[in-house]
Amino acid sequence: MTVGLAVIALLCGGTLGGGTGWLTGKPDGSETVPPFAEDFPRGEQQYMQGVTVSLVADDWLIKSNKWECEDLSEEETDLGKVDYKTCRPPGDASSDMSVTIHSQGEDKVREVNATCWEGVGSKACKSLFSTLADTVFIPQDNLRKQASDWAAKNSGTERFTTIGHIRLEANLEPNGMRAIPAI
Repeated sequence: MTVGLAVIALLCGGTLGGGTGWLTGKPDGSETVPPFAEDFPRGEQQYMQGVTVSLVADDWLIKSNKWECEDLSEEETDLGKVDYKTCRPPGDASSDMSVTIHSQGEDKVREVNATCWEGVGSKACKSLFSTLADTVFIPQDNLRKQASDWAAKNSGTERFTTIGHIRLEANLEPNGMRAIPAI
């Protein structure tokens, strides 16, 4: 019984004290929101700077390598509509690898994702991932070799790096390489 009374007294005292503080207290400081820091992420940083759907799909995959691309779907997200374009090589290789581009417009590419089922560490997969890195770094020309070399070296791992304005992520399940903006 004593324990019950003590619990009730604590609950009543806590409720009364908290209510009084909430009703009568005013926090110190300004009520205006402080400005964001200069390097705080901005809306356009959700896209890879200078990377376009045409650069990846048309210039790299279709014109240079004769791949076939199709617009798969669009999805409504909290950030708006996202378009998906998936490209595959012609012929028998079409089931061995693919590249998917996630975008919200021609110059608003959010992700380029390459997947390869030729085998972890295979020459074909290393070449695909290395070329993906080289392509998305065309707008940052001085970093292309570094990105391409990193992608080839880390094919078949679970590693990631940030180079310039792009984050590269190597994956094992499925075997792939993903390029996204580095925020």
